[in-house]
Formats: sequence, structure tokens, C-alpha cells
Amino acid sequence: MDPQVAAFLDELGSQETIEPLPVRDRIVGLLDQVNQEHDRVALLQAFHAVMGLAVRSLEAQGNDATKLRDAILSDRRFFAIQGAG
Repeated sequence: MDPQVAAFLDELGSQETIEPLPVRDRIVGLLDQVNQEHDRVALLQAFHAVMGLAVRSLEAQGNDATKLRDAILSDRRFFAIQGAG
């Protein structure tokens, strides 16, 4: 595994609280830097997990998560296009 990806995932796993937007930005940046499929898969799994937590957290607080869901879908489409290239 790419050392940057491994360090990011370790850091992510050790955080007590996770801010979704900085995590998303970091994942996008790392996806631009890695070439191995297993690194991309690990980053996309982290994205899915963190964004899923963010959606559930918003909904648990009684907030509408529609805009966040739309943004996540847009990111996933971008990742798919980026991965196909």
C-alpha cells in the first residue's frame, strides 16, 4: 500500500471525531496521487464509510441530508470518470 494512503487510513482510524469535508478533500487529493488499484479502492471505501456516517449523523439530528447525498453522488460520479481515464 502507498505510504501516504496507509498513513491517512491510520490517522482516520485513530480520530475520535471525523470532519467529513476535510476527509473528502484529502481523499480527492490522494486519489490524484496514487496509481495502484488497491490504494484507490481503500480510499473509496474510506470515502463511502465517512460520508455514510455524515449522512446518518445529519438524519439522526433531524436534518435533511438531501444536499449532502447529492454532493456524494456527484463525487462518486467524478471518481468513476477519473478511474476510467
